[in-house]
Amino acid sequence: MKKIFQFIKFVLLIAVCTAILYGGYYSYNYSDKLIEMINTFWYDRFDSYLIIDDNEKNNYKELLKSGQVQNRDYIDAEFYPYYALLNESQKEVYYDIIEGANEYKQSIRPSRKIQVDDVKNIYYAVLYDHPELFWLNSKYSYEYYHDTNEVIKINLSYTEVINNIEYNRQIFDEAINSIVDVAKTYSLDYEKEKYVHDTLISMITYDEEYKDDQSAFNAMITHRAVCAGYAKSFQIIMTKLGIPTYYITGEAKGDNAWNLILLDDGYYNVDLTWDDQIDRTIYKYYNVNDTMISKDHTRKELSVYLVSAEGSKYINSYSTLGE
Repeated sequence: MKKIFQFIKFVLLIAVCTAILYGGYYSYNYSDKLIEMINTFWYDRFDSYLIIDDNEKNNYKELLKSGQVQNRDYIDAEFYPYYALLNESQKEVYYDIIEGANEYKQSIRPSRKIQVDDVKNIYYAVLYDHPELFWLNSKYSYEYYHDTNEVIKINLSYTEVINNIEYNRQIFDEAINSIVDVAKTYSLDYEKEKYVHDTLISMITYDEEYKDDQSAFNAMITHRAVCAGYAKSFQIIMTKLGIPTYYITGEAKGDNAWNLILLDDGYYNVDLTWDDQIDRTIYKYYNVNDTMISKDHTRKELSVYLVSAEGSKYINSYSTLGE
């Protein structure tokens, strides 16, 4: 009997050692496949989704107005329309990228299965919905399985401000909040919008030298930017005021960016860059509908899927676009 137990112990020892050696070899040579297997097992059996309590959702706009909103609160499509364009798997990876950017990670592994064709839409949905992530660069890369086109890693990149990011975040927030605080003293959304429109135009100078860094940081801190800097700064401030404002990309005698804003009777287009003249602020592209702005502006890429601008109550009477 003793010999039988010794034999069983020997067999078990051999089995354990073999499993360890095989596991080590497999994890070393096929780490991505191993992670994929674990992720697949986990999500197939323990899938969970972000759940927001009804009361929390009802208080969402108040959170925005108080400046307490966190990046995870992208669930409200009224404020984050590009997120709403994504399917469920893409939405989870959208959140993965936000998490990675907030932690300054060099890469993230998607928590859901996505294909190569999904990456651009997800990445740009994050950039367009969340310009407050001003250190996140528009350049990215990814790794994938060539046989299935499944993405296994997305590599993030950052602008130069990442080198002193905590300080840069602090001065950026202070610059944004200084405008938000004054805008809050106005009663009507329209009045807040005009104050922010005029203030940003007065403080920012259009400068082609900044075309490679189109973040809101340059617009708010160096006061020099191209159209993207104007539009992203406006979006961040109006969103913090609880007024849905979107980033729009398109063509207007070349690549251009402007905004959609929701006032009480509908959406309007606002192009701060084109309202910024060398010696004065004009209102030609301030609160105009799609028919008016389509004379020289055309949406492209993801922006074509966003809501139309058909508001009428606040159409700017100074604009000549309707003539």
